[in-house]
Amino acid sequence: GATYPLELYIVVGEGGVYISNNTYLDPGIYKYNPYVHGLTNIKKGDFRKELMKASLYQKWVENAPVSIVICAVYDRTTRYYGERGRTRYVPIDVGHVGQNIYLMATALGYGTVAIGAFKDSEVSKVIDVKTDETPLYIMPIGVPKSKTLISFNDIKLFLNKSR
Repeated sequence: GATYPLELYIVVGEGGVYISNNTYLDPGIYKYNPYVHGLTNIKKGDFRKELMKASLYQKWVENAPVSIVICAVYDRTTRYYGERGRTRYVPIDVGHVGQNIYLMATALGYGTVAIGAFKDSEVSKVIDVKTDETPLYIMPIGVPKSKTLISFNDIKLFLNKSR
């Protein structure tokens, strides 16, 4: 339906995003602007600790150099599809975005996890969302302590043993 119900916020910690020439993106809350394919600074400062508290004290949110917060503007979809937009289409969209974040993080050698356990109102306050935006996922991204390499054959063996 091309309703584009999702908004992306990026929580960047101190030294979290390397730009070039020993320069880092300033810590802060950023919002993705699809019209210029860039980030707009919402507020300055390192808000990882506040986001971690709003995420029921999940430490990886505080420890990750970057977290992506995916929010929905349900009205963009429900005005065309009714309640089905809220219960079906927006969750499908956020799942697709989450999967793409997983794939890109893995391809770049990073780790991530989809977090849905958080207090919506507190996350909204930390990242300064608009009143019609609802946080759905927080995806902290960082460098894993150790890398696990699994081949397709390993997966096949696991599946055959599990059946």
